[in-house]
Amino acid sequence: MQDVDWDVLGKVSPVKNQGNCDAGYAFCSSSLVESRLLMKNQGAILSEQQIIDCSADYTTFGCSSGSRAGTLKFAREKGLVLQNSYPYQGVKGNCKNQTGNYKIDFDILESNGCEEIKANLYKTPMTIAVNAQTWQTYKSGVYNGCTSTEVNHDVYLVGVSTSHWRVKNSWGVRWGEYGFIRLALGDTCGICQKTGFGIKP
Repeated sequence: MQDVDWDVLGKVSPVKNQGNCDAGYAFCSSSLVESRLLMKNQGAILSEQQIIDCSADYTTFGCSSGSRAGTLKFAREKGLVLQNSYPYQGVKGNCKNQTGNYKIDFDILESNGCEEIKANLYKTPMTIAVNAQTWQTYKSGVYNGCTSTEVNHDVYLVGVSTSHWRVKNSWGVRWGEYGFIRLALGDTCGICQKTGFGIKP
């Protein structure tokens, strides 16, 4: 198995920081759309605050988690705006702009189980769910310290090697390996428990 890392390939946008708002669903989903734009040589930094404020009809709950699938449906139907036009506040507010110019123009590739997730990572990075309960103290290296596979956080899976998954988190660049974590290959921290959503080639 060859290594793949969409970040090294230049198709992953910069790490952001969600703060105390439980909106990993918004950050990983915006990352997927941003990757799509980078694949088309169209870089853009999109607004998570718009998703938090405006996508309640798509099974999202502001700063109290939300559906990754619903968020992608929102991005397809309504479109996202740029972050600089709808800046991040870290709390749910009134919706200021529900529609944007950056709509999902691709079919979603769904991946289930470790082997399918691994195989499809060669085609696309993907949003994924994990148990991040013990991640706060992570600094570097391949991590295998989770005590549960019950997922509670949404992140962006960008790579895989013979030994680990590479994951972009949304806790800022001062956390982990400049905002990333490497997880031991397999169902570490429940990474294979839920569907991964990527870009269908």
